[in-house]
Amino acid sequence: DGFAWTDQSVTFAAAAQNGYFCTGVLSVNLPASPTQGNTIIIYVDSASVVTIQANIGQTIQIGSSQSSVAGTAASTAEGSTVTLVYRAADLEWHSISQEGTWTLA
Repeated sequence: DGFAWTDQSVTFAAAAQNGYFCTGVLSVNLPASPTQGNTIIIYVDSASVVTIQANIGQTIQIGSSQSSVAGTAASTAEGSTVTLVYRAADLEWHSISQEGTWTLA
């Protein structure tokens, strides 16, 4: 898929077109100014809480569930993964694939 993959063990700012193996308790801060089609892949490689944080005005949708504005998606299930793609028209990060358990807030 051409994505660069890195291991992350502390809170970080995600960059578009990257994949991340999250190996500890951390927050993934989504880009503040994404463009249409920006994609980020998160893989939970720990039993620790991994929280994906949307920016001001943004939401996260996984399946039929949607976060609040500037909300979160969190998982503590090792092996959980989510691929998020940004749609500018609704300021929303949409899951185009996901496994495991994600809790939206």
